[in-house]
Amino acid sequence: MAASTLYGITARRGEELVRCDDATDLPGLGSLVAEYADTFRADPTVRVEVETVSR
Repeated sequence: MAASTLYGITARRGEELVRCDDATDLPGLGSLVAEYADTFRADPTVRVEVETVSR
Protein backbone atom coordinates (compact mmCIF):
# COMPACT_ATOMS: atom_id res chain seq x y z
CA MET A 1 0.00 0.00 0.00
CA ALA A 2 1.46 3.34 -1.01
CA ALA A 3 1.87 5.98 1.67
CA SER A 4 -0.32 9.00 1.23
CA THR A 5 1.02 12.52 1.36
CA LEU A 6 0.43 14.32 4.65
CA TYR A 7 0.07 18.09 4.55
CA GLY A 8 0.41 20.39 7.52
CA ILE A 9 -1.18 23.80 7.85
CA THR A 10 -0.32 26.22 10.64
CA ALA A 11 -1.37 29.70 11.65
CA ARG A 12 1.04 31.84 13.65
CA ARG A 13 0.87 35.29 15.15
CA GLY A 14 4.54 36.17 15.39
CA GLU A 15 6.08 33.12 17.09
CA GLU A 16 2.80 32.11 18.79
CA LEU A 17 1.10 29.05 17.31
CA VAL A 18 -2.57 29.93 16.87
CA ARG A 19 -3.78 26.77 15.15
CA CYS A 20 -2.34 23.64 13.52
CA ASP A 21 -4.01 20.87 11.48
CA ASP A 22 -3.04 17.97 9.22
CA ALA A 23 -4.68 16.83 5.98
CA THR A 24 -4.07 13.51 4.25
CA ASP A 25 -5.23 14.50 0.77
CA LEU A 26 -5.62 17.55 -1.46
CA PRO A 27 -9.42 17.89 -1.06
CA GLY A 28 -8.97 17.87 2.71
CA LEU A 29 -6.19 20.41 2.44
CA GLY A 30 -8.36 22.63 0.24
CA SER A 31 -11.14 22.57 2.83
CA LEU A 32 -8.71 23.51 5.60
CA VAL A 33 -7.20 26.35 3.56
CA ALA A 34 -10.69 27.76 2.94
CA GLU A 35 -11.54 27.46 6.65
CA TYR A 36 -8.29 29.18 7.66
CA ALA A 37 -8.92 31.96 5.13
CA ASP A 38 -12.39 32.58 6.55
CA THR A 39 -11.13 32.47 10.14
CA PHE A 40 -8.01 34.64 9.80
CA ARG A 41 -8.85 36.96 6.89
CA ALA A 42 -9.57 39.90 9.21
CA ASP A 43 -6.33 39.48 11.21
CA PRO A 44 -3.30 40.68 9.22
CA THR A 45 -0.96 39.65 12.05
CA VAL A 46 -1.60 35.94 11.40
CA ARG A 47 0.65 34.11 8.94
CA VAL A 48 -0.72 30.86 7.47
CA GLU A 49 1.69 28.27 6.05
CA VAL A 50 1.11 24.97 4.25
CA GLU A 51 3.80 22.33 3.93
CA THR A 52 4.21 18.72 2.87
CA VAL A 53 4.96 16.78 6.05
CA SER A 54 5.52 13.31 4.56
CA ARG A 55 4.94 11.19 1.47
